[in-house]
Amino acid sequence: MSLIKLHEMQTSGKLAKAASLVIKVTHSLTQNSFALKRICREDYLQHISDINELFITKKCSSHPNIIQIHGFSIEHKKANGVNTYSTNIVMELWDRNFAEELTIRLLKSFYFTKQQFIQILKTLIATFCHLQKQGIAHRDIKPENIMIKKNGDLCIIDFSEAIWLNKETKFEATTLVGSPYYMSPELKEFYLNEGYSPIDVYDPWKSDVFSLGMTLADIGTLCVGDQKKLKEKMDIIGNNYGEKVRNVLEEMIEKDPKKRKDFLTLESSINFEEISMENLKGKFIFLEREEEEKSLVTLKKKTYSFFEKLIRNPDLKKVINFKFLLIFEIL
Repeated sequence: MSLIKLHEMQTSGKLAKAASLVIKVTHSLTQNSFALKRICREDYLQHISDINELFITKKCSSHPNIIQIHGFSIEHKKANGVNTYSTNIVMELWDRNFAEELTIRLLKSFYFTKQQFIQILKTLIATFCHLQKQGIAHRDIKPENIMIKKNGDLCIIDFSEAIWLNKETKFEATTLVGSPYYMSPELKEFYLNEGYSPIDVYDPWKSDVFSLGMTLADIGTLCVGDQKKLKEKMDIIGNNYGEKVRNVLEEMIEKDPKKRKDFLTLESSINFEEISMENLKGKFIFLEREEEEKSLVTLKKKTYSFFEKLIRNPDLKKVINFKFLLIFEIL
């Protein structure tokens, strides 16, 4: 990780915008493309938090499925009596996030295959297991923070809410972060009770397991957030990927944190080979029905069009030519 010169970076498009701006940039000398995360603050304490994100990301970026950092810059400016603090992080470029991928697939009713979904499940659990071994909790797991690179590899981004845990930072781990739909029940309850819930029952990795389970339910059903009821999502997961996969996800979204596993226990308890071998009798029934219905509609339209022209056109030669054309189109 090294210092970067911003004047050597040429902006070529916007990638994402939340609390910070993420843009696509191209280095003017090497012509290599990167993602540049730019965070500007007037609050010095928030600026320190941004620097913390930089170093937490770098600490775990040796893993192939965690965003790689190529450089950074930290700036301080004062204009008209106002201090501005900026943190710029240059990262490897991704193609799209899972929220975008699911939107594209939903329009085409194109589910992941069973093997694809199991590979996604295996990769993500292993990645967050690596973070737990490093003492890092992500705390904002959702489809928007899981990227797909051009080569198809998965990549975890956005460590702005992450924390490096030890005994001193245990309390800080219960700060209200993350997206409400993916947030664990115990963390929601902690804040609904104005912080009076027993803090010793809170485990940030178990909380992350819940968030990942909800995210995987979205990925397996192509429905982000509350577009479908959770029970309906689990039914689709069971039908498309088997009951064993459904059982894993139901373990992950267990409401009682005492019964829910952390990433280390979860990974060691899953037999992915056994899951892969499970026979699916109703494999992708939702997708097959939708594709079959679309095919029938197309065939009916062509058939009706043919008969309409047959009735209106007395010239048999033209009708015969059209008939052959219709058959060719159907085939």
